[in-house]
Amino acid sequence: MKVFLYGKRNAGKSTIIQEAARRCGIVPVGFRTVCDRDGYEGGWNLHLQPASGPSVFTPQNRVAVCHPDGSWKSYPDVFDSEGVRLLTFACEPRLVVMDEIGFMEKDSERFQAKVMEILDSPCPVLGVIKPAIKGPGPFIERVYAHPGVEVMEITAENRNERLLKIIGKLEMHVSRGG
Repeated sequence: MKVFLYGKRNAGKSTIIQEAARRCGIVPVGFRTVCDRDGYEGGWNLHLQPASGPSVFTPQNRVAVCHPDGSWKSYPDVFDSEGVRLLTFACEPRLVVMDEIGFMEKDSERFQAKVMEILDSPCPVLGVIKPAIKGPGPFIERVYAHPGVEVMEITAENRNERLLKIIGKLEMHVSRGG
């Protein structure tokens, strides 16, 4: 089971992942991205965080900064260090979260390789991905094209139905011993 969600901002993609894991009694591993707007007037910092647990904002987990004028800078070395660390497991996890895959990882070869390695593994994955429009880039295209990946659009109208479908898939995977 490898499901990636896409949709408009605030459609409920991350909430669906958190709720599906909670309802299935799973503490996920992997990563989530969290915006930090505190102390950054008009812009924001984007940080990689563990899939479960509290958010801690440090320079070591800051993967991007967006300036008030809309320009941004990503930090590929952070994806390649912290991102790879968050996707490295001692044993096969019950659920890997990748929230979210986007264009800022375009220069992070180690991170991209780790994501593809997990997609090739038997590990179940729930993730968020940027829509494949406006030339998403080779990495996003590779995730979309992976033979084991299912992609679902999330909207305000379908998010409850999609949550139930994802819970069913996750429960089926867990009951098969995965």
